[in-house]
Amino acid sequence: MEGLYHPASSVRYSSYKKNDGSPWVKRAMATEGARFYYWFARFPVAEEVASNNGTHRVEFTDVRFFLPGIRMPFRYYVELDDSGTIHSEGFMRDGKGEPR
Repeated sequence: MEGLYHPASSVRYSSYKKNDGSPWVKRAMATEGARFYYWFARFPVAEEVASNNGTHRVEFTDVRFFLPGIRMPFRYYVELDDSGTIHSEGFMRDGKGEPR
């Protein structure tokens, strides 16, 4: 556990850019699963993490559970096509990016 805590002088700061302009984030936020996730999350972050070959992936994370290099539990994803149709959504296994 010693390696998890650093002196105040070496604390790393991270910020997340607000993603208001992404149509994929807006569409993903309209799903029942994402609305429930936002109800649960205290410090939610939505990121468009991949857009290729007509598929768009949006991931939701609650920053209070982020432990760099260890785990990222309670990550939710939504995958959509170019028309906005949802192809899959759900919690990611072990926070590693794979669906459960």
